[in-house]
Amino acid sequence: SNFTLVMNITGTEVPTSVATPQDHDAFIPAGSYITSASLIVSTAFASAGSATLTIGTYQQDGTVVDADGIDAAIALAAIGADKAVACDGAAVGGTATVGGADVYVEAIYGTAAFTAGEAKLVIEYIEP
Repeated sequence: SNFTLVMNITGTEVPTSVATPQDHDAFIPAGSYITSASLIVSTAFASAGSATLTIGTYQQDGTVVDADGIDAAIALAAIGADKAVACDGAAVGGTATVGGADVYVEAIYGTAAFTAGEAKLVIEYIEP
């Protein structure tokens, strides 16, 4: 069956490293195949530095599955006003499933923190 996971990403709430996902966080079930992932910006992301946004997958205990599996180091210019990103990490439309455990999708920043930004991450996947 086909499913969609929708997450809001708020720039000022994006951490520099991933905290352990919480019980109530949305997840993609074990064995699922991610067919696409799109990041749609509603409020431009901003930073005092050259911030980047990386989105990956993690197990519930915080173990890294693929830290940049959804997309790696998205540049600030790519998440400005009226922008959208077709995520192209290895976990999206590739040759593998998310693996043998449920995965939680988390975003982190690199280089500098975000001072603004709102986006919706839409991940489409097929559950076995």
